[in-house]
Amino acid sequence: MEAIVNSNGIKKEYENGHCEHIVSEQWESNQIKLEPNVCVEEAIDQLTANNIDIEPTRIAQDAAMEMDTVAPHEVQRSQALSKAAGVATNITAGQAFNQILSEIRTMNDVYQSMFHTLTEEIISLRNEVSQLRALPITESESNLLPALPLPTLAKFQEFDQKLLVENDLRVNLKNFLLRVGGSDLSAFTRLALRRILSDEASTNITWCGTNDKPSFQSFATFNVIKEIGFLRFSYATDIDVHKICQQHFLHAKDRINKKLKTKTKKVNVNGTI
Repeated sequence: MEAIVNSNGIKKEYENGHCEHIVSEQWESNQIKLEPNVCVEEAIDQLTANNIDIEPTRIAQDAAMEMDTVAPHEVQRSQALSKAAGVATNITAGQAFNQILSEIRTMNDVYQSMFHTLTEEIISLRNEVSQLRALPITESESNLLPALPLPTLAKFQEFDQKLLVENDLRVNLKNFLLRVGGSDLSAFTRLALRRILSDEASTNITWCGTNDKPSFQSFATFNVIKEIGFLRFSYATDIDVHKICQQHFLHAKDRINKKLKTKTKKVNVNGTI
């Protein structure tokens, strides 16, 4: 593209758009000063083509002086912006940290209050259990419960049906279970099951139920055992109770066989048949 010459100087633009510069004359001082980002060598060609005589070194010096003037200013501006950004980042990070710390303290207060409440409830329940276990069994209470453990499935089903409709019987069963030993949930549940059901009766019951054997989960007795287990052991869960009961009925035949073997050994030792 050809250069454009006017009273202010020479302006040259390139067709590919990669460079643009303006050469302006300063007539009072008889010097030509280049604007920033001027291509010096091409400026000389431009001046020569328009019969303007100026020393190339003067153009280079003017361009260098202009860049030296601009560069420190731009550096200072960049440094100032970076510093301001750093301060803003620090303030933002500090505010976020304080907010998180405040939320943690609030949550800690809430958890402390919940822990205190739960501790009081556990202590209250344990005291209640101790009081119930200390109560003597009266004649009327002992007469409400049948002879335990129940020997057959039919006897157990009859007992469980009464448990649904007779509140006094239900209360007596709870008191009975509160006096069952066991230092943890597993020991208590297994002892409670064996105190209520014989192993022979347990062989006719399963945990999930089949076509010919009922599910223990469907009996009211199961709910009473679970209720007392939860009362005595605060950490108990449904899953824990389910696993213990399932294993108890699964191994009912094994317990019967073990008892038979023990009985046979005693007979052999005594030399009797």
